[in-house]
Amino acid sequence: MKYTFLLSILLFSSIQILAQLTGQKPGLKTPFNQRPEICQLTGTVIDESNDKSLEFATVAVLYAGNDSLMNGGLSDKKGKFAIDKLRPGRYKIKIDFIGYESKIIDNVMLKPKQGECAIDLGKIPVSTGNLNLNEIEVTAERNFLQNNLDRKSYRIEKLATADGSSATEILKNIPSVEVDIDDNISLRGNQNVTVLIDGKPSSLTGAGRSAILDQIPANSIESIEVITNPSAKFDPDGMSGIINVVLKKNALQGLNGSVTVGAGTGNKYNGSLNLGYRTKKINLYTNYGYNYRERWGKGNSDNELTNDPENIFQNQNSNSTRRKESHLIKGGADFYLSQKSIFGLSATVNTSEGDDDGNERTVEKIGTELSRDFNRIEAEIEEDQSIDINAFFEQKFKKKKQELIISANHSRSKGDEKNEYTQIYNVFDTQTLFENFYTNTKNQVSTIQTDYTHPITETSGLELGYKSIFRTIENDFQAELFDHEQQKFNPNTLLNNRYEYNEGIHAVYGLYTHSIGKYSIKAGLRAEQALTEFQPKDNPSDSIYTNNYFSIFPSVFLTRDLGDRKKIQLSYTKRINRPRTRQLNPFINYSDPTSLRKGNPRLNPEYIDAVELGYEQKIKAFNISTSIYYRYVDNMMRRVINQINATTTELTFNNFDNSQSYGIETVINGQLFDKWRNNFSFNLFRTITNGENLEENLNADALGWNLKYIGNIALWQGADFQVMVFYNSPRDIPNGRIKQFVWSDLGFKQKFWKNKASLSLSIQDIFDTRQFSIDVIRPTIIKSFTRKRESRIANLTFTYRFGKQDFSKRKKNRGNRQGGGGFEDAGF
Repeated sequence: MKYTFLLSILLFSSIQILAQLTGQKPGLKTPFNQRPEICQLTGTVIDESNDKSLEFATVAVLYAGNDSLMNGGLSDKKGKFAIDKLRPGRYKIKIDFIGYESKIIDNVMLKPKQGECAIDLGKIPVSTGNLNLNEIEVTAERNFLQNNLDRKSYRIEKLATADGSSATEILKNIPSVEVDIDDNISLRGNQNVTVLIDGKPSSLTGAGRSAILDQIPANSIESIEVITNPSAKFDPDGMSGIINVVLKKNALQGLNGSVTVGAGTGNKYNGSLNLGYRTKKINLYTNYGYNYRERWGKGNSDNELTNDPENIFQNQNSNSTRRKESHLIKGGADFYLSQKSIFGLSATVNTSEGDDDGNERTVEKIGTELSRDFNRIEAEIEEDQSIDINAFFEQKFKKKKQELIISANHSRSKGDEKNEYTQIYNVFDTQTLFENFYTNTKNQVSTIQTDYTHPITETSGLELGYKSIFRTIENDFQAELFDHEQQKFNPNTLLNNRYEYNEGIHAVYGLYTHSIGKYSIKAGLRAEQALTEFQPKDNPSDSIYTNNYFSIFPSVFLTRDLGDRKKIQLSYTKRINRPRTRQLNPFINYSDPTSLRKGNPRLNPEYIDAVELGYEQKIKAFNISTSIYYRYVDNMMRRVINQINATTTELTFNNFDNSQSYGIETVINGQLFDKWRNNFSFNLFRTITNGENLEENLNADALGWNLKYIGNIALWQGADFQVMVFYNSPRDIPNGRIKQFVWSDLGFKQKFWKNKASLSLSIQDIFDTRQFSIDVIRPTIIKSFTRKRESRIANLTFTYRFGKQDFSKRKKNRGNRQGGGGFEDAGF
């Protein structure tokens, strides 16, 4: 605790010292960065040939000293613009509009006069000159990070190291997010995170979300949003927060699109096609993604069982090769019924098939005597299909910011899997064992939601909403065992199990926001009724497990604008983490006869109280965002390994008493030198787990940290080189310790043909160091295992964009409908 506290003081003190070095003193004789932001610049952009006003012209305000961007904006329907929060000084004004030559206005002096600091540039004519619209090169690019106090949004097109990869590989590049060797996703060191697709729960992100995300091509993704402390407006699921995967959607006028093809080492291929057509009345869009991947894996496990008169030593060594082919199609239409009404429909379809060949050898000794030696060979075949259908209606009113959004979503998926196991005994002349396992799963999620925003005054507002989620999961597992005497397979009813899980969640929420000067508050309350039922179906006498509970989730956000582009925010939220079906299923999984697995149908959800203090400041070309966070978890869910007999362990789940975790996270984003852009994130955390309600001394005190760096260097015109480095420190878990791991990715991208095409080369885990290792120490077992999957992969990707790249009639960016604030970050 004392080290975390000291580090927190040092970080915040460093920021404050830097702020003091640029302390505010009015007047032009003081250094530029010390002047207050009290000036305003206005003007009107018109067409030189006909004096007509131009809407959506881009106005950039550059500091005359070094041409660095200080602020900017867009012209309105009358061509007018107003840019505030400028310091007294000399500026250069640059005006851009598609189809027109850039307009430069030099030596614009902003100087306070009689307590005011404002200049009206009047009418500013711009000319088409000799430009050909079809040859215009669109060079404006949005930054990699859109940084707000309540969320961070990362644009995927800026990640050269992710080209040709999947959604899972992209998440490895996102600050605060970790992906382990089994593609389990963590946020700030915690795997209890909610993953959404386009802001909605989906069967795509259910129990098999890691496998599904691995099928979504990187080129089908627009951005990744990370929300670490969501308000009462959001679903309360996920201890550590929300990760939202935003798929691409057309934003340009006319017909446009792009084609991407790529190939990677070890038989990996991908491709995508994005098409869009937009007019004043309708926006049509579709994208298709293809992904084929082959990937090998290997593992080693050493176990020592100490509950026998003689110690039992067991070694397991495994190798596998996995092949997966997937197709993802998204299509939709937005209808602009009027200037204030929009109706939209969209659908996403995903299909995949694959196979997995594996071989695990187990060698066991009692003392020095060999007791068992066998190979377990697996052949797996699987097929999956899913579809998401969405509809929404958005109505704006005369009152600014007043709007009503009604949305509905239905998602359905199914999967079929066949596993053939052959167990060959290498000693004692034992008959070979043949087993077949068949698994069929069905998953349905339906959502109805209404959100209403009502401004009360210019500085206060009210948000109200209702949401219902209906979820059904069906699982049918059948096993059969080969009978050598009858020379046929017979059902193994001991292992067969079927179950159905039904969940209904109904919620209402209210949020009140109010600003007074430099202070603002957002307070909310969400009331939720959950109805859950887990029903085994193999035996009519099997118990039906129900768990119905009512919960209240408050949230409070207090924000103080410190001026000079500095903000501080204190927030509190209450959240929940519900058990998944694999954690509830009481039937034993015998796929590995030495390491059994079963769920606990009496597992209860865990509740989380989260407090976060965030500070954000822009210092020259850098944005610094620092957060101190604390989480208290009641009824914490954790996996427990029990010793069944001398040679067999069983993994199950239980509710621990509680846990506490706290940490500090810093994200620094910006430009170090002229062509060197950087993103650095650091997270230090400590987790204290109390499990004495289950077993004496079942506690853990873990201190861990990780860092991630992404650097982008502009080599020459249209060429970028990118490097990503990630390090995760070792940390303790109940009865064990996870070892450290580190890896690095490289990427190079070259744009050509007036930015219409690009060729990129990326190499993931260039030093081949990425693997997962863990040690488990319990009174009766000492276990150490390491797993590694193919991670050093090179991808070559080509992208071509076509169509009319016309932004002139593009609607203003509404931002994310579920919150916002803050300012856009510098850097890439």
